[in-house]
Amino acid sequence: MSPIHLRLYRPSDFETLHRIDQACFPPDIAYGRLELKSYLRSAGSHCLLAEADGNIGGFILTARSRETGHIITLDVLEPY
Repeated sequence: MSPIHLRLYRPSDFETLHRIDQACFPPDIAYGRLELKSYLRSAGSHCLLAEADGNIGGFILTARSRETGHIITLDVLEPY
């Protein structure tokens, strides 16, 4: 396996992240497009992607406020 490269989310990554979330969670738990977009666009959100060989293998989406922070989702495809 090639080295993992971390980078920040770009809007052009959205469909790939949505597909990854759908693959990682059952339909009743996985985020819909609107919900995922809302989290990605919200103030205090931060999304970091892991790439190998130019493919996104997973991502973490977090949210923070002045006093707290939490992980919204942590998704990693099975091969990674």
